[in-house]
Amino acid sequence: MRVVLSHNPDTVEDLRVYHSDLILAGHAHGGLECFPWPIKYIIPYLIQLPASIRELIPHHHTLNVIRNWQWGYGFRHITPQPDSTTPSTLLYTTSGICRLPPRYLCPAEIAIFTLTPKPATS
Repeated sequence: MRVVLSHNPDTVEDLRVYHSDLILAGHAHGGLECFPWPIKYIIPYLIQLPASIRELIPHHHTLNVIRNWQWGYGFRHITPQPDSTTPSTLLYTTSGICRLPPRYLCPAEIAIFTLTPKPATS
């Protein structure tokens, strides 16, 4: 089993060529705010706004923390590019334990994983 520890979940795009089975990441702190639907789907569009407008949004500086907000928290099954022979991988992004700045609807966590081998095939 190949396990990768990565600070930023965006590195999944670069790490695909190494055929990792599990990537553990952080950096996004659960998105700092675990926005409910539909707000979390608006964030990628907010990033595209002119800086003068973005500055009016509370915590606007957190919008550029990661490129792939859909990978900002929890388990994600990352499928390979359509033209790739790279297998899929599993990504887990933890919200971490940092409490500054305070987060909205996003509790701190310490993730504990128990990895067990697959049964041998004969």
